[in-house]
Amino acid sequence: VEWPSNHVPFYPCMAVAHGSIFLGGLTVNKSDPTSTDTVIFSRSLEASSGRKTSATWKPLSRQQKLDDDAMPKDRMAILPDPNNASLLYLAGNGGHIAFRVNLESGDWTPLVGADTVDNSQPHCDCRSLAFNAELN
Repeated sequence: VEWPSNHVPFYPCMAVAHGSIFLGGLTVNKSDPTSTDTVIFSRSLEASSGRKTSATWKPLSRQQKLDDDAMPKDRMAILPDPNNASLLYLAGNGGHIAFRVNLESGDWTPLVGADTVDNSQPHCDCRSLAFNAELN
């Protein structure tokens, strides 16, 4: 995986679903510890099996920053939708709490306010995402 120039990840995380592996991390610039960013990659599981393949790690399109306080201490979360291979859920911190990412269109939809059944939002430093037993 090639992280952004001069950036290294802190607390990277991964998830596996629907024949793909997702790897993400909040990153910090080695020369400027207040310069943080976010990178999420995907790759087919076949490419990770050790067999020769042309598949490589690809960054998600139109990435959003999931860290808004520029302090390299926070974690993120990745959760693929169990029923829809086109959807991925991501959580960060601060004002970048949670997103639903459409992997086909590249659209990132914030999961706060009007996008919830009760007009709410998760706590500002949520790092755990899960589906209930009914996969909701």
